[in-house]
Amino acid sequence: MAKWVTAVRHKQALKPADDEAREVFNSVKLGVPLLVQVKQERSIRQHRMLFKMLRLVHSNLPLDQQGAYPKVENLLDALKIQTGHVRTFTTLSGEVIRVPASISFDEMDQGEFHQFFKSCVDAITEYLIVGLDQQDLMSEVNNLLAERKTDETMPTE
Repeated sequence: MAKWVTAVRHKQALKPADDEAREVFNSVKLGVPLLVQVKQERSIRQHRMLFKMLRLVHSNLPLDQQGAYPKVENLLDALKIQTGHVRTFTTLSGEVIRVPASISFDEMDQGEFHQFFKSCVDAITEYLIVGLDQQDLMSEVNNLLAERKTDETMPTE
């Protein structure tokens, strides 16, 4: 049986982080070796921050750059390439191609994603909206996230 569960490090042991993990842990006999892949759980909040930031930047691109990135996905791909988050392969004719790699939860742990996020912020302020203060960018993104949370909790008529 192979199953992904969340565990928490406690001194020199891993303990189940929730009921599902507890159930899986209890199904394994004591003393049986397990194959464990240690991967820090991803922050959903930081993932949302990235896409909120991308939408904000996309809607504020200088006129001369708007055509290069018709969609937010194009901007994300450009940032992946700029930050080196790529897969490299060689075509049959010998040409080396770099394509954007995945940032899915399965492909990156939180440490890797955090570094990618920081690199994106650097690239945005260096190449896209030159002179934009990184703290101002993050403050605006956090404000947008807070507005979203407020909108979600507002009663509807």
